[in-house]
Amino acid sequence: MQTSALRYFLEVARTGSVSAAAQRLRVAASAVSRQVSNLEKELDALLFERRARGMILTQAGETLAAYAQRLALESEQVVSEIRELNSADKGLIRLGVTEGLAISFIPEMIHAFRKRHAEVAFDIKVMSPLVVTEQVRLGSVDIGATFVLTSERGVTTHWQRAVPTYAYVASNHPLLARAPVSMARSSPIRSRCSMARRRCARSWTSIARHGD
Repeated sequence: MQTSALRYFLEVARTGSVSAAAQRLRVAASAVSRQVSNLEKELDALLFERRARGMILTQAGETLAAYAQRLALESEQVVSEIRELNSADKGLIRLGVTEGLAISFIPEMIHAFRKRHAEVAFDIKVMSPLVVTEQVRLGSVDIGATFVLTSERGVTTHWQRAVPTYAYVASNHPLLARAPVSMARSSPIRSRCSMARRRCARSWTSIARHGD
């Protein structure tokens, strides 16, 4: 199998679309489609289910995607280690974070880190909580910072802290007379927390690093 074919295949698996993969790879969509077809012929297996909502990996496709991802990560690691031979304090850290953390907690953390490691660069991608976990699991980001309620399979939590929940109401709202407000006492009032089955009653900020 050619490395370029695996790279094209992996991009289709990530984006769920030949056209989207072609845009990210900056090649023609026909080239991506041809490489995927060649892989399927070589392996004598269907790698994707073609559906209206996009390309979905088959069981064979998931197996190949896991292999291709490991190969890509190993290649990146080799290049990174060789480049770092001449500099022990340089590198790129890929972060996947939720929007709230991207504008509050993460900038402070990066600022403190770069005081000690000024040559380290950060590539920050803002995404939803579920996507953060999935990107860590796939190895597309090195570290993920997100809000979770329970531990996720396939990733390891290295640091966490409790995050308080605040209620913002109008100046004449009945809840102002009940301070402090508990989730139980506010149950007669429809809120985003109650409508989401109180998923924001206990939120944890977790940072999970891939590979451990």
